[in-house]
Amino acid sequence: MKYLVLSALISLPVAASEVGSATDTVVKANTESAQSQLRINQLDEKTRELLNQTREAVAESRQTQLYNRQLSAIIASQSEELASIASQIESIDSTERGVLPLMQDMIDGLVEDISSGVPFLLDERTVRVEQLQALMPRADVSVAEKYRRITEALLIEVEYGRTIEAWRKQESDLAYDYLRVGRIALYRATIDGRSSERWTPAGWEPLDTSETSNVITAVKVARQSVTPQLVILSLPSAGASR
Repeated sequence: MKYLVLSALISLPVAASEVGSATDTVVKANTESAQSQLRINQLDEKTRELLNQTREAVAESRQTQLYNRQLSAIIASQSEELASIASQIESIDSTERGVLPLMQDMIDGLVEDISSGVPFLLDERTVRVEQLQALMPRADVSVAEKYRRITEALLIEVEYGRTIEAWRKQESDLAYDYLRVGRIALYRATIDGRSSERWTPAGWEPLDTSETSNVITAVKVARQSVTPQLVILSLPSAGASR
């Protein structure tokens, strides 16, 4: 029996040593497992970070591609617009080459009408034509504006042909009431009503006393100072010459 007890006592230290070794192994394994899990977690975090970066890069790439497509469309549209503008400029240049001589002919026609026609309102009409002539070489005025001003002057001349007009003007020592009948006849009478004249290509031609009263009445009608009425006036002879 004593032998058995000693044997048991001897075996106890051996078992305790094995338990300690096993405990160390478990602890070590747990530590290594924890370290492995930490590495896995770190790798997983890095993977998620790389994945997010990849997603951001893909999204940015798509946005860049979309922007490039939009920019290409804008550039193409601008190129078409530039081509259209260039074509319009070329057309304008061609139009100007044709229109400018035409406008100059229109001004020359006005000058001829004023110089050879009935000499009414010469100062006003001459100034208007001189302004047009000064306007033509100006580069800061568009062709459209030049054309508008010329047609405006032509319309004024046309309007003269549909109206009558009276005005008073001093000539030398006498004051006259002038009467314009359209663009075909011009009369004047002294303001005292003693005499009257009619313009002819040869100059002023005196009128009879009976016709002077008609001129004075016509002047009053033109000024709207009397009721409109029929007034008979003689026209200059078509065969007269200056």
